[in-house]
Amino acid sequence: MVAISAVLAILVWIAFSGALCAWSPLACRYLREAAPKVLVNLQWALAAIAAGFGFGFLLGWARVSRFVGLRAMSRGYTELIRGTPLLIQILAVFYLFPALNRALGLADAGADLPGTLDGFLNLGPSEFDLSGAQRVVIALILNTSAYQAEIFRAGFQSISRGQIEAATAIGMSQLQTMRHVILPQSLRVMTPPLTNEYIIMFKDATPLAFVVAVPELVRASVQFGQATQAILETYVFTAIVFLIFSLLLTGLLRFLERRYRIPGLGIAVRGRE
Repeated sequence: MVAISAVLAILVWIAFSGALCAWSPLACRYLREAAPKVLVNLQWALAAIAAGFGFGFLLGWARVSRFVGLRAMSRGYTELIRGTPLLIQILAVFYLFPALNRALGLADAGADLPGTLDGFLNLGPSEFDLSGAQRVVIALILNTSAYQAEIFRAGFQSISRGQIEAATAIGMSQLQTMRHVILPQSLRVMTPPLTNEYIIMFKDATPLAFVVAVPELVRASVQFGQATQAILETYVFTAIVFLIFSLLLTGLLRFLERRYRIPGLGIAVRGRE
């Protein structure tokens, strides 16, 4: 955490001390005009992971259910989502709502609304009046919930059968067993893959909104590059912004992994134990 804070402090000093503008006026202008859009990517990733956590938990629980129908439906959904490209899922969700509006005779009033998280939280007057940002986040939620479902399934199955049988023997219901026995242990096991899913969602998934022209960092960078005729430099700046935020998030999430890991589980990294 100290190293992360130091890196962040240095970057803030470079950005606002005038040193960056003296070294590269183009980079300084990019930092003012395009780089702030990275906050949109962070917000989308956070919203998708938070909502996908709930859906993923239910899907993962259904995967280990004793009911064959629930297992089949959950597995079918996860295989469908994990077996198709996220880009196709974004396009499908994005154009699904205009198709529903046309079929039901509703106006697609929200298609051109700004692509911000504020727009995502305001549903508008019609059930299908969704902005571009809303549609992208819905696609991200559908995608990450399938991957989180597999993480939950693996976490649930990591708990020994003997503990579950012991909980049943002392009179615990299935819900009580999940709450008091399975979840407290499995969540600590699932922390590394869940945190990794957020990193993937931020740097690999949210930039795909560019294909449907929803404003975020990549879209803003392309517009900046076209305006300044510095295409290559702009892409380099964008890669650096994603790299910096990914490294900061990785450092923070690794701290959480070490904080909540189960001692003795997994392979110890020499020098950190």
